Order: sequence, then structure tokens, then C-alpha cells
Amino acid sequence: MMAFAPAGSGTVILHNVAPKFYAALVAAAADDVRARIAFDGETLEIVAPSADHERCARLVDRLMAVLALEYGVDIEFFGSTTFKTPAGGGEPDACFYIASAGAVLGKRALDLAIDPPPDIVCEIDLTRERIDKRGLYASFGVPEFWRFDGESMCAYALRRAEYVEVEHSVAFPWLAIAEVERFLKMRETSGQTEIIRAWRAWLLARR
Repeated sequence: MMAFAPAGSGTVILHNVAPKFYAALVAAAADDVRARIAFDGETLEIVAPSADHERCARLVDRLMAVLALEYGVDIEFFGSTTFKTPAGGGEPDACFYIASAGAVLGKRALDLAIDPPPDIVCEIDLTRERIDKRGLYASFGVPEFWRFDGESMCAYALRRAEYVEVEHSVAFPWLAIAEVERFLKMRETSGQTEIIRAWRAWLLARR
């Protein structure tokens, strides 16, 4: 039997959910719903993003865009695309194709049965994590998973089908995750454009 548990802060949790219910919900929502939906095979999480959540997610996108331009790296941005497998489904707050960017160039839809997973997925979890997103994205074969809780950024690399925490990005071995965290935390005292300028200056200085 499906159980309902309101989680507060714009989050709804449903336990004991059948995969068919999740598939029907995602199909019905299509592109018309702003909420993020994640499903780990049993628990369904529906999150209505807050202003700070969206600010963090868009900052991650902008930081990566500047990195791509300044370092001449091809990155395909797929935002909160819905990814599904028989094991579950998720909509990361940001995701990036880097090594496999050419494989998804020009694609209007992605299917993990035939397409590679993103090289990096990023989740902004400003409230308590309620489903096993690391296990979920590991089951998708995502090489690198970032999670920001509003204060700290953690990164995980996929090793033998499980994530291990790492201090540097897998896709960008020179990039310490602590630096990404530092610039995201600047949102507390600085405007977004100022943060992007500072990020660009930092990238140029270390090149």
C-alpha cells in the first residue's frame, strides 16, 4: 500500500510506490511541471524548488559554462532532464555531458537504454536527503555525482558500481570540489554576476 508523508519545505514523500505509478506520473507531468521527481524503486520524492535551490542550481550551470569557454572544453548542458531505468528515475538539478558530449549532440530526447549517462550530475539538497540518490545515479552508471546541501559540496566517483567520495572532479582532475563549494557559498554575500567574474578570474589565474 502506498503511504504518504508530507516532508515540509515544498517536499512530498510517497512510500511503497509501484514503478508503474512513477512512470505514469512522469508521463503525465511531461514538461508542464516544475517540481523535481525522483524514484529509487520504492520511495517517490516530489520537490518544489525554492528560490535558493534554483539560485544554486543555476550558479552551477554558469560556473561550468565559464569553465567550458575559458578552457575550450565541449560541454552539453541538459539541466533537469528526466532519466529513467527499470530501477528508478531522477531529475538532477544540473547535469553535464563532457567526455560523451559528442554522443548526445543535437539530441532532443535521451534514453539510457541507448544513450550514455551524463558525465556529471549535480543535486542541490537544501533539506534532508530522503531517498538514496547516490545509489540511484550509480545504477544509471553516472561517473560523477555532486551534492550541495547549502553549506558543503561533496563529490563522488563511480568505482565498481558504487560511489566513493573524492576531493577532485573526475572529469576535471585539477578542479578541487572545495573550490566549487567556495564559489557557491559566495551567494550569501555577493551577486551572481560578481561570483561569475570572480570564478573566471580564478580560472584564468590557475591556467
